Amino acid sequence: MIINILIKNSRSFIWLVFFFNILLHCLILAKKRDLKQVKILNLRKMKKLIYCGLILSFIGVGLIACKKENLTAADKLNVEASESVLNRTAQGVSVVNGMLKFDDVEHVQSTLATLESAYLNHENAFLALYPGKTGEELMEIEDSINFNDYETYEQFENALNFISLRSIVHDEYLAYINSSNVSAPEPEGHFIFEESVKSILNEFEEVMIDSAIYKFYENGYLKIVDGDYATLVLIRGDYSLASSMSNVEIEGDVSTFLNKTAGCDGFRNKGDKYTHPDGNKRIKWDVGIKTYPWTRYVIAASENYIKNNGKWKKFRCYTKCRVWGDISNYITLEDGSKTADCETPITFNTSTGVYSDRYDTKSWQHKVFVETRTKTGWVKGYHYSYLTTGVEYNSTLTF
Repeated sequence: MIINILIKNSRSFIWLVFFFNILLHCLILAKKRDLKQVKILNLRKMKKLIYCGLILSFIGVGLIACKKENLTAADKLNVEASESVLNRTAQGVSVVNGMLKFDDVEHVQSTLATLESAYLNHENAFLALYPGKTGEELMEIEDSINFNDYETYEQFENALNFISLRSIVHDEYLAYINSSNVSAPEPEGHFIFEESVKSILNEFEEVMIDSAIYKFYENGYLKIVDGDYATLVLIRGDYSLASSMSNVEIEGDVSTFLNKTAGCDGFRNKGDKYTHPDGNKRIKWDVGIKTYPWTRYVIAASENYIKNNGKWKKFRCYTKCRVWGDISNYITLEDGSKTADCETPITFNTSTGVYSDRYDTKSWQHKVFVETRTKTGWVKGYHYSYLTTGVEYNSTLTF
């Protein structure tokens, strides 16, 4: 029992053995003047004790070295993640009524850019420690050192004591992976799939920018222009109230209560799963057009999975995404403003045009920033992942 306690605290164990050896050596030197006493002490037994002490020392050093090797990999990455995010991102952001509050849209843009950059730096640092490893090997390494992909996002959220949409979605995934129930249902994907965006939204898909509150839905968002929290609480309970509130602006087809037909839209998303015929590899794909208060883009995204112990687990591999197709032209009005011309399409990318790819990643995406809206069937996605064999899927945004 004592040895087990000491091994748990390896440093104390080493020092104890060290002093034990010194004591034995001093005892031998002190007794050299009296050969009879030396014989009484039985030199052979003492030598055995010394050798045992040295062996225990080497074992202790080995334990520390092995433990340190594993911890160094994870701790070094986590420290770098902490420094890269906390020093540059959390400053200037506050929490109001459970929502993050930003000064303006530029503040949101810079925060998202820093979060995305810090995440990639964290990933690159991990991969640099283990070059040339396969996806299966990297999966084993992650488990052995408790590597956290989302350390940078967690550091940002924890610094603000903020519960994000990202953390809730990720916790659902972890609960699924760690469940002993092989038939446990796989979590459904969220319509906001960008990790950085999920990190700044609360569990109700809300954020404050300047004095306004923004609440996001699958097909648009509501803006409470005066930031009235009581209005937000009412809308949470019944979003159909928004259409009759003077302090609420509506962007997109938020729900069927607006009685809009599917036409030219700026906030639509479609996603599903494609499973390889062998039943062991899967791509979760998304394609859409996203209109946020701070930007607008079309996007194709992929997330890679393999069957592991009966569960669908995220997997690192080469991933390629391409979003392509058409958006609407625009008409310039007399006052100089622009409005969408939904009868005239403009091609923003072709089926063989630009794409974005990355090696050894669990998920990836391709964005193209656009000015106007799109119609059903105009935006398409290409998704390819090398999950030990190539898996590809072609998606189309329909609504």
